[in-house]
Amino acid sequence: MTDEKALELMTKEAFQTQAEAQGKLVRVKLSSTQLPTYYEGLREWLAFRKRYEAAAGRNFNLLKFHDLALDQGAAARPRRREAPDASISPVKHGGATIGNAPTQNLASKHC
Repeated sequence: MTDEKALELMTKEAFQTQAEAQGKLVRVKLSSTQLPTYYEGLREWLAFRKRYEAAAGRNFNLLKFHDLALDQGAAARPRRREAPDASISPVKHGGATIGNAPTQNLASKHC
């Protein structure tokens, strides 16, 4: 893929600004580990969401899950792997976690 095609893909189909796309293009050329980290992060978030959805059951709401996840800020990789504790019902107890931050409003706002 040419640089021009990569920039077009990022700006037209992936909603990146021109500056973001150019920065990513430079980073990917400098390190072969740049692109796989995006894929690994996506896989971890999808697995995390699946566990959370199972814990929330019928009360799961994707939009509210996204809002809750974004409200917690950046979550380090190990934290995404740890949470939520599937043995705790976020709906009944409000004690599930995203990262290690308690989500006390889970029952009323986010499921």
